[in-house]
Amino acid sequence: MNKIILISKDAVAKQYLPIYGGRKYWRTPNIDYLAKNGTVFNRHYTAAASTAMAFYSMITGQNCYETACRDYGDERLFEGETLFDKFKKIGYSSYMIWDRSYTSFAQKHLKIIFEKANLIDLDIIPRIPPHTYGKFDDLSFDDKASTIALNEIYSTFKILAEKDESIFVWLHLPHVLAGRNAYASDIDLFDCVVGYAREFFGDDSIFVSADHGNMDGKNGKFSYGFDVDETAISIPLISPKIDGNDFINYNTSNIHMFDLLNKHPVKEDFVITDTAYYCQPKRKVSIINGNYKLVYNKTKKVFQLFDLQWDPEERYNLFYPEFY
Repeated sequence: MNKIILISKDAVAKQYLPIYGGRKYWRTPNIDYLAKNGTVFNRHYTAAASTAMAFYSMITGQNCYETACRDYGDERLFEGETLFDKFKKIGYSSYMIWDRSYTSFAQKHLKIIFEKANLIDLDIIPRIPPHTYGKFDDLSFDDKASTIALNEIYSTFKILAEKDESIFVWLHLPHVLAGRNAYASDIDLFDCVVGYAREFFGDDSIFVSADHGNMDGKNGKFSYGFDVDETAISIPLISPKIDGNDFINYNTSNIHMFDLLNKHPVKEDFVITDTAYYCQPKRKVSIINGNYKLVYNKTKKVFQLFDLQWDPEERYNLFYPEFY
């Protein structure tokens, strides 16, 4: 029986992973091995810079402006063909694995998961979230809590691997796994989870990605930032080898996740990413065509234009003739 495994992690910026030329603090042997023997997407984008919106677009295959949503929290039961429907059509059962604290979130924003996939709840996030007490936060690691969380994931993979059916498994890991305390402090645990998937499902079944990135201190902003900077919207994607390619350097979007998971990437003429739905006043939208990126700030009513090849840090707004 065939197995397709997607492991995504919340708010993972590409620079967290050594395979993307990022930080070398954590060693990621499992992710590196998959990348070396698979295909690395260098220009993969999320449709939205926040989890609920990104998931909604990923599951429905629609850009944010194409959905029926007018406002954040307006996500409703989708009546079209979802990612899970497409897998069912080709004979796969779908399983969604995440922390149980996300369930109430899903009931509000993503009812389509409950309708279309088998939901498995785990307990894998810190009991006291990071940045709760400011300078009084406990920044130490709790290895016991990390071991418990990893054991839950390991046991779940073992159960699913023994199923006598074709399955699509989507494990979404939280911002920070239990036992750790800040973004990027658990990349070694992320890699360990990928290693479990390799043990039970095999390298040719595993895809590694994220829902969105985060600002990572750019422009003095951390966490979501509600921006469309590259650190927030250009996300990792590592897949089994596709058509002999070590890298795919054209623009792709997570709205075509079904095609990606079936090793048929769609080259996007235009990649569109939103921070809000169309009726929300505080909205930024980016449109990427080739190496050029157009950003509209609805609040300030200003445009920005960047050449991502020449100016990957997005410092020079080509809307100003002086920069041009």
